Amino acid sequence: MRNHINHITKLEFLPAFKAAFDRAFTPANIYSAFRGAGLVPLQPEAVLSKLDVQLRTPTPPAALPDAPWVAQTPSNARELEAQSSLIRERVRQHKSSSPASIIEAIDQLKKGAEVMMLSAELMRDRISSLEKANSAASARRQRSKRRIQKHGVLTKGAGEDILAQNEADQQIAHEERQGGARSGLSQRAQRRCTRCKETGHNSRTCNTNTLNIE
Repeated sequence: MRNHINHITKLEFLPAFKAAFDRAFTPANIYSAFRGAGLVPLQPEAVLSKLDVQLRTPTPPAALPDAPWVAQTPSNARELEAQSSLIRERVRQHKSSSPASIIEAIDQLKKGAEVMMLSAELMRDRISSLEKANSAASARRQRSKRRIQKHGVLTKGAGEDILAQNEADQQIAHEERQGGARSGLSQRAQRRCTRCKETGHNSRTCNTNTLNIE
């Protein structure tokens, strides 16, 4: 800058820019630029003849090298390997210098390993809880499909008898709630056979089944 002046205001810049523009973009300079570019008059060979063109097979772009690993707490297996390699390299290069950087890298490696082990432990607990919940749900579904009696699996005939008895018990409870308002409602409902609809026996001791077999 002239006279060591390296700052100019906007009001000072605009007049200076106008003066420089007028001196640079004169008709002679403009004509010379168009003529040198082969535009006016149109002479493309004036430019192409000056180009040093050499045809060759383009080389493939070189693969960008991986950025060097910077010492930090690893968060996955790949970063853990990079941190381990960095520590090994620093140990090999270490002679009489301070081991502070190596100790820091080891601490970062230890912290990353602890985080990953804790995550794995939480994942194992989560999987175990899900397996237990799944087993309990499966057991409930099995119990809903099979009704177990004291002496074994409930058969079809015994199940029908239980349903008939439940219906009779519900009828008795209903009549008791009515309080005997009408005659006959307080009479105890009797269990009926699911085969012949008679009272006094069930489907397993029904004579109808015996007669049909004979």
